[in-house]
Amino acid sequence: EFDYGKFEPHIVPSTKNLHQLFCKLTLRHINKLPEHVLRHVQGKRYQKALKTYEECQKEGVEYIPACLRQKKRRTQHPDDQMNGSRQPYKREEFWEPKSSDEAEDGEETDDSMSDLYPPALFPEKSPSAPQTTKGSDDFATDSEDDGAK
Repeated sequence: EFDYGKFEPHIVPSTKNLHQLFCKLTLRHINKLPEHVLRHVQGKRYQKALKTYEECQKEGVEYIPACLRQKKRRTQHPDDQMNGSRQPYKREEFWEPKSSDEAEDGEETDDSMSDLYPPALFPEKSPSAPQTTKGSDDFATDSEDDGAK
């Protein structure tokens, strides 16, 4: 009978896969077969993790598995480590166009769109001149629709 207890602090029964063992140093699942456990324990990954674990124990620092250390490094932005001069991201600094509600409050925009539409298409309307085009239109505008109802 193989004694799994001699690897006990680092290799424990898995809580997710009940038929397997779990290595706390490498965060890997291992089959409960003796040859699989021995292969893992004698491998480079486990040996390297065991060495760093023992160094952390001597220094009194918490051991962080190698795969988690790389994730932590990746999440830190390279500019953050320089001198802290990078400003934290603020959501309100993001540019947004003016909403159409703001433009409809009676304020006219500076853009006359004359570069897009030639003035010959839009003759100047004088406010004193009567509107004679009302009966000549074949279609009803929104304001005429409201009056007809």
